[in-house]
Amino acid sequence: MATGKPTNRALTALAVAGALIAVLAACSSSEDSLTPQESRDALVSTIADTAALVDGPDWAETSEPSPQRCETGWATGTKYGYAYSAPRPERDRIADVEKVAEYWKSLGMSVHIDIDNGPVVFGVGGPIQNIEFSTDPGNYSIGGTSLCAPGEPAEDAE
Repeated sequence: MATGKPTNRALTALAVAGALIAVLAACSSSEDSLTPQESRDALVSTIADTAALVDGPDWAETSEPSPQRCETGWATGTKYGYAYSAPRPERDRIADVEKVAEYWKSLGMSVHIDIDNGPVVFGVGGPIQNIEFSTDPGNYSIGGTSLCAPGEPAEDAE
């Protein structure tokens, strides 16, 4: 006899399906779809674009992008560290920090400006894991870490 009410069996099946969808969604992230090279390229371009935004200094690589071990889900992954530096120009450092902060916000990052210790701006999220633009002591510097992508750091270094 049909009463129009869902049965316990139907409610259980619905609950199991919902739980399965939630688990599958939690296990996949944007990092899982990146290759180590794409992750590295996003970091390199974010740092290069940030440097181009701050006119004047003669920016140079502090080091080449270096692969590091990280964890992505339950697997080993690769992330990269990378940095630029330049002689500090004689101008309003706070204006440069604020310009960089606005650019990073446009990329979807959360930013924090610390005027007392630099000034310096920190960014987290968006196309990379984290980044910092510092105006002290004596040099401008930009350094960051890419997102973790599935891979082996030793193999990705080749």
